[in-house]
This record gives sequence, C-alpha cells and structure tokens, in this order.
Amino acid sequence: MKTVIKTLRLFIEQMRFELHTTRVWLGVTMGLALFLVPLEKFLSFTKFRNEPVNILDGFLYVALNPQQSMLIILGFLFLLSDAPFIHERTSQITIRTSKRIWNSSCLLYIFSQAVLYYLFLLIFSMLLLCRYGYWGEIWSLPITQIAKQDTLMISQFNTSFPYWEFMKDHSVFQACLLTFTGNVLYACMLGEVLYVLNLNTRFSIGTWAAVFLHFSGYITRKEFNSQWSLQDYASPATNNTFVPLFLLILLFTLLSYWYIKRMDYCIIDKEF
Repeated sequence: MKTVIKTLRLFIEQMRFELHTTRVWLGVTMGLALFLVPLEKFLSFTKFRNEPVNILDGFLYVALNPQQSMLIILGFLFLLSDAPFIHERTSQITIRTSKRIWNSSCLLYIFSQAVLYYLFLLIFSMLLLCRYGYWGEIWSLPITQIAKQDTLMISQFNTSFPYWEFMKDHSVFQACLLTFTGNVLYACMLGEVLYVLNLNTRFSIGTWAAVFLHFSGYITRKEFNSQWSLQDYASPATNNTFVPLFLLILLFTLLSYWYIKRMDYCIIDKEF
C-alpha cells in the first residue's frame, strides 16, 4: 500500500510539473490543429446535407481514418518528447524512494497523458458538433452516406469513411469505446517505446525510434500487408483484437524496470 501511495504522489508531482511546461500545451495544440482539418471537411458535408449527426460521429470519422490518425498522434509524441521526464527536482523528489517506484510513476504518467489527450479530442469534437446533432446509439445519415461510398459526395467534399460493415456490426457507443481504447493503447505503446529507449542516454533516440515505428507502420498499412502494421491494430474497424498492443506494452514495461536499474537520473541533462 505504501508503494502505491508513493507512486501516486510522484505521479501527481510529475503531472503538476509537466502541465506547467510550454511543450505539453504545444503538443496538445498541434494535435487539435491536425484533428480539426478533417473534422472541418465532415462538418462542411454535414451542413450541406442539412441532416442531424450523432455528436460522436466527428471523433470516429477522424480517429478511424488511417492518414488522419497517423498525423494526430504526432502531437502526443511531441508532448512526451522530454522523456524520461527528468528535471532539476527529480533527485530531490525521489531521494526517499526507489527507482522502481519512480519508473512506475512515469509509466502511469504516459498512460494518463494518452487517455487525457484523446479524451480532450473526443470532448472537443462533441462540443463542436452538439449544435448540429444528437446523442444516441444510432448512426447518422451523413456518415452513413459517406460510408456507403457515395462517389459524388466523396469527390465534392473529399470525405471518406469506408467502414460500412463495421457500422452494421456496432452501435455508435460501441464503435466510439473501441476506437478510443485502440488509439489510447497505440499511443501508450509508442510512448513507452519513446520512454524506454530514452532511458540511460543523453540523446533522444526513443523519440526518433517512436516516430520511425509509427510512420513505418503507416506505410506498411497503406502499401503492404496491414497485418504487419501496428497502427492497424489500433483501429477496431480493420482489426478485432488489441492483443499485439497489449503484449508490446507489457514488453516495454518490463524493459523499463530492467533499464531503470542502470540509469542515474542525477546526471542526465535536460532542457526546458
């Protein structure tokens, strides 16, 4: 119980410090800007149709799109780019605890930031669409028409949502929960890659590795077999399992506890 309390205290201190850094809010702003571009196209189509939309449709339209979801997560990676989250007070804060507990608080911070990042985008899209729509389990007519690949609408408004089969098998609430979960797990996995590889080094190797892994997954998904793309497992519309993401998160969690024993957080220099 004492370990849990110490971990939570370190997590709260870490969150308090990070929320006062410019980098975190720049990352959120970047993600929101990239999120708004495709959402505006969907909103224009909705206004043209003059039909009410489900307020969850906007988030699903953007988050399930491979190209748009590929860009949105860049804001999250920028937000975590200072991993392993060492600042001038770290040695003082952790003087009465262990590296293991400190590592646990960092992993909790990564997961929490992933949840908050996508929750912010979800709530923002709901607020933006609330004046045009409704709350319920039924898919709206505009997104249904896009999903059925209406050629005229696709060419005129540059919209695409080729997930009609997925829509027939899931309600909007189910689709939103699965999509949110998949994106959070994928973001958490990349965040742990970034964090673990940045441990015990003065260079941002983890940041570049996470970006490379992300973009290579997108290229693989688009040009080759999507089963070899980790990004594809974040989308419940194309894959019905999150197991590979869970396994990778577990793997990098175990690696972090191994690497943390070799790291001296008192001598790593960080810029703020």
